[in-house]
Amino acid sequence: MSASNYVETSLDVQVYKEFGGKSFYEEIADNHNRLNGKPDRLEMNLYLFNYCYRTVIFDYEEQMAYIYVGYLPRDEE
Repeated sequence: MSASNYVETSLDVQVYKEFGGKSFYEEIADNHNRLNGKPDRLEMNLYLFNYCYRTVIFDYEEQMAYIYVGYLPRDEE
């Protein structure tokens, strides 16, 4: 791999409710790749009410996917 040919893309996705599931993340990635071309690594940061609650990474070069789960802050009583 040549460093000059490596493409890494980051997306910030605002959602209206907390979504989960592999098919949801793959649909976003597929639409991005269809419109913009497939990068070597795609990072999606999902936001709900301006808080990043989940980061999903597709590493196409290594053929792996990672999901990092954050937690929404809750009001403490």
